[in-house]
Amino acid sequence: MNEAEGIVRGFFGGAINTHDLDACAAYCSDAYVWHGAAGDVVGLPSFKAALAGFFAAFPDVQADILDLVAGTDRVAIRYRETATHRGDFMGVAATGVVARWEGMAIYRASHGLLVEEWSVADTLSLLTQIGASPATVGTPTSVEPKGG
Repeated sequence: MNEAEGIVRGFFGGAINTHDLDACAAYCSDAYVWHGAAGDVVGLPSFKAALAGFFAAFPDVQADILDLVAGTDRVAIRYRETATHRGDFMGVAATGVVARWEGMAIYRASHGLLVEEWSVADTLSLLTQIGASPATVGTPTSVEPKGG
């Protein structure tokens, strides 16, 4: 296992699956940038705020890495998340539904920390499982697109 792979595996085991926002600092740089469908989240404080909103909506979320390919400074993963919808998510009130969805992400590491992530998740599957329709889905309030 190379350093970048170890950091990604540690990030999932030590921060994401434990819902420990403070632990993110052990794996992500202060300038961490998350690139996703809703836009870019720039800086570790903003990323932690976005995660806090997600964890509030899905307090028991667990992510399993299904596939992983590692290069020198980049790691690509395919993952599956499972969670109970217990709070507002994109304007959809809690339903109590247990949902499962998959996604893929590419991480870039530098100087022992993750500095960037490109993430694509099957949000349509998640929204369908929690009973959302295109007309009822709001926009994410915890993610502020860069430059907009």
